[in-house]
Amino acid sequence: MATIAARPAAWRNDRRFFTGMAAAIVVTTFIGFAPTYYLLPYFGAVTARGVAGGASLTPLVHLHAVVFSGWMLLFLAQSSLVAAGRTDLHRILGIAALFLAPVVIVLGLMTAIEAARHGSSPPGWDDKAFLLVPFASIALFGGFFAAGFAYRRRADYHKRFMLLATMAMLVPALARIMRLTEPPFLPPGVYGGLVVLNVFLIALVMFDLRRRGRLHPATLWGIAIYLTTWPARLTLGHAEPWQTFAQWVMA
Repeated sequence: MATIAARPAAWRNDRRFFTGMAAAIVVTTFIGFAPTYYLLPYFGAVTARGVAGGASLTPLVHLHAVVFSGWMLLFLAQSSLVAAGRTDLHRILGIAALFLAPVVIVLGLMTAIEAARHGSSPPGWDDKAFLLVPFASIALFGGFFAAGFAYRRRADYHKRFMLLATMAMLVPALARIMRLTEPPFLPPGVYGGLVVLNVFLIALVMFDLRRRGRLHPATLWGIAIYLTTWPARLTLGHAEPWQTFAQWVMA
């Protein structure tokens, strides 16, 4: 009887955690992009290059923002539906996610390439080298999403892979938040954003340890992949093979 009673409580804890993580991702995204996009008329902010925030808002950027914001809200909705026990609606919206994810990937690549062409990389970054940063985030998103889809019938794997996929898109928002922090307590921009992203990963690790007493395989592989790609995206951008590739896609 004790085991049976413990199961609903464990399920509720799972649902609260993943819904809370989804909400934290949405809030972080909004805060990061509020000064230069969502609340631009009220902030009149400038970009890292010192350019007026609205100056680079091309139709492609607007479309990118709508699609990426849509994904974040869809992820929150999906987590909330599971928490509410509406797995039937969750599966229906899953079809929308299946079609939206490739659009996220394509628009993410297009926007990153267009920004590199116009020299919109953060100060101190070579445009071709910096292109590896968003490309790596998009690759992580696509890879974890594909894993989440493949394991869609294994809820414990599916929800972790989808969380890891969505977390991959937080670097731009976190980098912007780090630039706004005064006085800075971490390196500004991308470096600080990658450090703060650890908080989300640590939260998943702590949840697994408390819930299971050990890391779930999806969490273990996810953390390993994240920790491998972080130094790679910061160092390999200056390597000749990447520079050649970046020059080709920017042409």
